[in-house]
Amino acid sequence: MRAPKEPRRIPPIFLAVVGSVGSLLVEFSVLAQNPRPAADRVESAARAAAARGGPATGRSDAAARAALSREEFLNVEHIARLPPPQQKEQLPHLYRDISPPLMGPASEMILSSMPAHLLAGDRQYARDDDLTTNYAAELDAAATTMAPEQVADVIVANHGELILRLATRRRCIHTLVRHKADLARLVDQDLASDEPAAIGRACAAINALRLTEFLDKIVAIYIANGPFARDARSVLVWLHDSKAAKALIQDIQKDPATLKRHYSLLNGMLYRQPADPALQRLLASPDADTRFYAAYALAESGDEALAADAPRLAADADSRIRLVAARIGSALPDRAFAAVRPSMLTLLLDDGADVRLEAACGLANRKDPAAARTLLGFWKQPTMRGDFHRIMQAISKLTDQNFSYDIHHWGPDNSQNARAIADFEHWINTNVDARP
Repeated sequence: MRAPKEPRRIPPIFLAVVGSVGSLLVEFSVLAQNPRPAADRVESAARAAAARGGPATGRSDAAARAALSREEFLNVEHIARLPPPQQKEQLPHLYRDISPPLMGPASEMILSSMPAHLLAGDRQYARDDDLTTNYAAELDAAATTMAPEQVADVIVANHGELILRLATRRRCIHTLVRHKADLARLVDQDLASDEPAAIGRACAAINALRLTEFLDKIVAIYIANGPFARDARSVLVWLHDSKAAKALIQDIQKDPATLKRHYSLLNGMLYRQPADPALQRLLASPDADTRFYAAYALAESGDEALAADAPRLAADADSRIRLVAARIGSALPDRAFAAVRPSMLTLLLDDGADVRLEAACGLANRKDPAAARTLLGFWKQPTMRGDFHRIMQAISKLTDQNFSYDIHHWGPDNSQNARAIADFEHWINTNVDARP
């Protein structure tokens, strides 16, 4: 059976409201914690390493953490090498005791690249979506000639401890998914439990293994807003499955106050999906918060039907709604964008810097030179907050260059940036102001 693919990238607008990438990782890692405290696991791994002849270490030093990573790999690898019937016998142990600290994606999201081969130091990097399957095949081949301890040593020597943990996580996922029916029964038992650790373990497995057959149960736990709603919400954040949107919208129709709970989840679920008529009607609500929540929920839809709403939202008295109007317009297909472009141009002159930037980025992504002078204005500011990367990306998209602007010393008060500003102004004079 093929291992599940990793989750697709979450749209930036979705991350903006749910929280920073870091806070999302913290939220999910809490969900995937091993029942034992981390410090105890480190100490236990260090004692195990010492028992095998390795050095005994303190509970908090780097050697103990390395011992823990090694111990986790060996625990998973020993089970992965068993014949399928024996693997099945060990499945409850693998799922309940070994997998929880490995299921969260944090250890992989900090990696800038992943090696194509674990056991070769060839510096080739993975380029496909079958990393889990490829690593498993490589480790299966190594099992005929190398002990698990030797494999761990080679991976660390070639790539370091972080890649050993990557290998452990992918090997664990591949082994679990080989017994998907039996695993599903274990997950189902956990979801029926009232123990926080069991619910957290189930939610972590559902996300990491993409067990979408549990989506309805996760949605029901979230909508019930009971003690495990946060765990369920974490899964929905990462899955952002469009099939879950219907239940959330129905909940809003029963109780409009729940829109405030659901709107950021709906933003991800409705990414490039048809705009729901019930949400679209709320765009005309007399209540500004309701208009904002509904607009945010639909902002990544890209449905042409929203072209009729975007100009009105772009003229809203609430700056939050004007900002989201720019996002709605930016997401529209080209054939619908022409109708909202005049409103986008108006937003380039908005009093709010974040609104101007959103409109400029949307236009720049379409190679529309109207964005140029607004983007230039940001370069001329003496300081810039955290959106500097979006400004650079927009200018690069618009002009196919960055003019060597130094983002680490923002503003026009250094010679390098002064030259970049002058070069960008020349580009504008040539490509915008001089156009017939």
